Amino acid sequence: KRLKSGDLELSVDAPDDPANVPRVMVFWRANPLGSNVKGHEYFLKYLLGTESSFLGEEARQPETIRTTPEPDSPEGVGGGKLDLMGTAWIDGYVDGQFAFSELDGNLRVGKSDFFLSEACEYTNSFLHFYPKYSIILNIEAEHLDFFKDIQDIRHSFHQFASNTREDGAIIINGDIPDYTEITAGLKPQVITFGLSDSCTFHPADITFDEKACASFTAMKGSEALMKVTLHVPGMHNVSNALAAIALADDLGLSTDTVAKGLSDFGGADRRFQYKGCVDGVTIIDDYAHHPVELDSSIRSIKEIYGSEDVLAIFQPHLYSRTADFYKDFAQSLSHVDQVIVLDIYPAREEPMPGVTSELIYKELTAPHRWLCTKEELLPLLRQIELPRVVVTVGAGDIDKLVLPIRDYLATL
Repeated sequence: KRLKSGDLELSVDAPDDPANVPRVMVFWRANPLGSNVKGHEYFLKYLLGTESSFLGEEARQPETIRTTPEPDSPEGVGGGKLDLMGTAWIDGYVDGQFAFSELDGNLRVGKSDFFLSEACEYTNSFLHFYPKYSIILNIEAEHLDFFKDIQDIRHSFHQFASNTREDGAIIINGDIPDYTEITAGLKPQVITFGLSDSCTFHPADITFDEKACASFTAMKGSEALMKVTLHVPGMHNVSNALAAIALADDLGLSTDTVAKGLSDFGGADRRFQYKGCVDGVTIIDDYAHHPVELDSSIRSIKEIYGSEDVLAIFQPHLYSRTADFYKDFAQSLSHVDQVIVLDIYPAREEPMPGVTSELIYKELTAPHRWLCTKEELLPLLRQIELPRVVVTVGAGDIDKLVLPIRDYLATL
């Protein structure tokens, strides 16, 4: 069956019996950013409503949990969707963009009254949601093509928190600077989690295995709640796990159930993802595309593998983000010995005059640094001495280079 409206053509496959299709929703996203955005990808006219409005209304009905920013990246900044580990496997609905191996996709429709989803602050879309539980993982200067500055962002997060139902809870990272400004004057209970012991839920006795996955004791104040063994890498996932534990504790779930859920969770694709070890070189792929998460990824690699002998291959994402943060990107990347900067992945944007990857490259202080295109990457790798760890980083299509890199290493 086909729908046409102007230059838009939509094809829909449907069963013969309409009763088998309880509802069909079509989402569109408006273009708030002017001519710099590729409108044909993000602005579909004549359709029925916005994704955030639909999910907001859908989520008013059951026991709803919203997380923001996107939690599966280091420090909870950056694109993507749900990574609240144990709680994600409680029977319910999971809304997501990235594939989970346990779900064989990016969502699950369960049978309980829980609706669990990520909420994004971009264009203030998260203000459509009115959840029982809100989980705030971090607040950083991001999406500055929409927000004025960090204070504007913090104001929006306060509004997001104010949408939380009074009988629920605002679960917030207590390591966020002046986090009480976000929750000030709000009626729901406030629960803190984080890596410092000033947070109600915090870790103790953290250790990492050879794949950078943590084991730790989850603390609630001075009480040891449970031993946790994660199978997702990085310190940021310790923080994510604590957010899930804080929620599960308020829901009254048993510690055994929560610990098992956390242990069983295998993570989302491209989230500090271990891609193998070839001839002594460990390969990691990560979605980091903001300076804070990039810095967190690199620091985690150095802490876990105990070496600065790292090659970071970075693909900047968006011209506007590169223009805003090129010095910060360079500073984060310069923590390693070797850096390769690829061309900017444009995504929704058209090129901006004077904004190229060379802005980042010129600010690098790493001992060894290169600027190249994707097509030039493998020939370049053949000319340099590879270190102990290679990490591909970015929110574009850099993940498509992981397999060719791994194949190349196998030929050495």
